[in-house]
Amino acid sequence: MSSPQELEIVERLKTAIGADSVLEAKFPRPRRLFVTVPKQSLQSAARYLKESEGFSHLSTVTGLDNGKDLEVIYHLNRVDVELSLRTKASYDDPTLPTTTGIIPGSVLYEREVHDLVGVSFEGHPDLSPLVLPDGWPATLHPLRKNMTIEQIRSAYPGPAASPPQESPEENTFLVPFGPQHPALKEPESFTFKVDGETVVEVKPRIGYNHRGVEKALENQTWIQNQILIERVCGICSCSHTQCYTQGVEELLGLQIPPRIHYLRTALFELNRIHSHYLWLGVAGHEIGFDTLFMYVWRDREIVMDILEALTGNRNTYSMNIIGGLRRDFTPEMIEKTKKAMDILEQKAKEYKKLVLAEPTLMKRVARVGVLRPRDAIDTCAVGPTMRACGIKRDVRADDPHASYSEIPFNVITYDGCDIASMTVVRLDELVESTHIVKYALSHLPDGPASVRAPRRIPQGEVVSRVEAPRGELIHYQRSNGTEKPERYKLRCPTLANVPAVVKMLTGGNVADIPIALAAIDPCFSCTDRMTFLDERTGKRWVWSEDDLKRYSRACAAGKVKNPVQMANVG
Repeated sequence: MSSPQELEIVERLKTAIGADSVLEAKFPRPRRLFVTVPKQSLQSAARYLKESEGFSHLSTVTGLDNGKDLEVIYHLNRVDVELSLRTKASYDDPTLPTTTGIIPGSVLYEREVHDLVGVSFEGHPDLSPLVLPDGWPATLHPLRKNMTIEQIRSAYPGPAASPPQESPEENTFLVPFGPQHPALKEPESFTFKVDGETVVEVKPRIGYNHRGVEKALENQTWIQNQILIERVCGICSCSHTQCYTQGVEELLGLQIPPRIHYLRTALFELNRIHSHYLWLGVAGHEIGFDTLFMYVWRDREIVMDILEALTGNRNTYSMNIIGGLRRDFTPEMIEKTKKAMDILEQKAKEYKKLVLAEPTLMKRVARVGVLRPRDAIDTCAVGPTMRACGIKRDVRADDPHASYSEIPFNVITYDGCDIASMTVVRLDELVESTHIVKYALSHLPDGPASVRAPRRIPQGEVVSRVEAPRGELIHYQRSNGTEKPERYKLRCPTLANVPAVVKMLTGGNVADIPIALAAIDPCFSCTDRMTFLDERTGKRWVWSEDDLKRYSRACAAGKVKNPVQMANVG
């Protein structure tokens, strides 16, 4: 299934790093290849691919426990090709050389692999915990195949208190921001080193919402995971189910009728409109422009009503299923949706005029949160954050999914490299989204809204990408031929943009922190990805599916009112 382009990339790589250093090359489909190298050739391969082949964007890093060794996959891509560079490490020596000196955007991804799989990256600037809590045992790696919930229960004593930090430099001091803060809608922690009112260094500490979704996905069937994957994020739930189902359908080799692709595209863009309107209102609130917040959220109800009428829900739509959609769009709803798009297009244009004409607002966001194009590329930023730096990168155009290859649309970019540009990018994307929805519904092919799909997924692996409202979303799926995934990895756009927002904040003013964080449209819950905590005693515990069912029955019978009381119920 390879094309001459992919074969030539592999041959040039062999010439650059040595033929013996390319252990294997796979071509599962056009524009996609997997290349395996020994760990001693990892850095030279990554450097060649970035500097000579143009693979400057690292989507994420996947860590796997194969049962006999550990494997790490670097998912690289350029506009026309996706390349996954993989290497292995043994249990006895779980070390690899870091790629942070070559691709700075790998800094958080390698820390995540270190936390969850236990691979240590030599030369990494900071391998302190990223997603695991303070006090977590250093030898306990949740995504190892030999790790069970019972082992984690017995080995993890609970979170340790973090010692107070003091700045080692004179004239600077450390300012903790979060995990609870009025400017944060979800708990997350940043430590700012400041000199007067100037931020000189930022250290993010994520993981306060980590829900163990990847581990949970490996313990449920492919069908059950359709429900779980949608709850990674409520605002962009359609993005996750689109990414999930199209990956599973590729593993199955399932042919999806064109009508399904067009319906999915329309639903996807409605979700984008919902998300961008939500963001615009929140951004107005963060800078004290609450009038904008109230007007925008009033108009957001138009798309919310459409989504509810089409799917039955306002956030988690449960529309995408393996093989298509749960229901078709009726002719009446199609016409109603197109009329609503006319209204929302006009509203978006009005808000753009307002944003550009309001001097107080523009002074608050213009030349604030500056992200230079070079920094955006180095940190592997995604979505409007990247496109506001004049870089034309959009998965819908670069690696078309659904029916994007058949629908005309513009990739919106601005070169202001600041929060003002990020705002205008989203406003113009609102207009483009209304055009895409109207085109998809006006050119809707005939055919079924779903096709039958087997329950058992054949053995294989696939990388699935979509352009979520916040940017590139990537899922890695591996099947061993059973009803459950062998490994499931997902990387949400917010995690990709955390290194970029660190650059945006560095050199800025303390007063700009809230709007700079809001500028990337963060969703920390989907970034972190279940644990109970009794605040009175500090006790933590995890429930299985059977425990949850037992709790549900006990609540229905009136025996308990909260999870703590379950300990006394038989």
